[in-house]
Amino acid sequence: MDTGTVESLMQAAEFVQTVQNRQGVVISAPEEIAFYEKWITKEELIQSARMYGKSPYGEHLMRVAVIIPGLSEPPVRTLRATIPENESHIFR
Repeated sequence: MDTGTVESLMQAAEFVQTVQNRQGVVISAPEEIAFYEKWITKEELIQSARMYGKSPYGEHLMRVAVIIPGLSEPPVRTLRATIPENESHIFR
């Protein structure tokens, strides 16, 4: 990789970290995506979460695995199904 590419990757990583820290959300969790796509099992997701320990990232992965067992879609799609029809315009 050339210096420009490395610098661009570092800037992107810093941007993602800043947004995650300020907003308190995880923008991208490869393990979470793999779980939703059924590329890894719930047990593998829990194992990965344990590797990160009590870090915010590890706790996020554990919540995905334990609090939302068997979920095959991102939570936003699941939550939309529970919103009354007359209020669903908020999410469009």
